[in-house]
Amino acid sequence: MFSKKSEIQKIDGGDDHDDATAKMKWKTQKLEPNIGDIVLQCEDGQTRSNWPMGRILELYPSSDGMKRSALVKTVAGTLVRSIRKLQLIEPPATYCETCAWARE
Repeated sequence: MFSKKSEIQKIDGGDDHDDATAKMKWKTQKLEPNIGDIVLQCEDGQTRSNWPMGRILELYPSSDGMKRSALVKTVAGTLVRSIRKLQLIEPPATYCETCAWARE
């Protein structure tokens, strides 16, 4: 088919779409977790409907100042989980654009 990457770039227009997509990922800001947020705890081997729900009680920063882990209260008790294993399901009321009471 094509023997060189340059031949493919000539046909494609020279744009490297994969690099652009990867770079864009790091430029977007994610909603950071806060104390009081309602989250799901991601569990390997379980469907999302079976993940336990909890509330963030405390956030623990790492040595670089980034929030890396959180103390989460669930029905079963409290435990420390990595932020990467938590999925925000209810953002704070200040982010609600459709609720009139949240804008005050």
